[in-house]
Amino acid sequence: AAKRRRRGLRLHLGRAFAAGATVAEVSEALSFLIMVCSVPTLTDAALEWAAAARDGVCPPPYDDAPE
Repeated sequence: AAKRRRRGLRLHLGRAFAAGATVAEVSEALSFLIMVCSVPTLTDAALEWAAAARDGVCPPPYDDAPE
């Protein structure tokens, strides 16, 4: 996510949820992007997470993820 690599983010999201991570745990982990990389990087990660959820890779980051 910090490198803004879509493929890597999708890979890690899928693996994290397959290993039992919860939406809250992944959300907290991504929140650290604010300190390390900036708010726009976190925003990009959240939007890509929503896109990955639409593609069936993982659960959505929030209930009303954009289409």
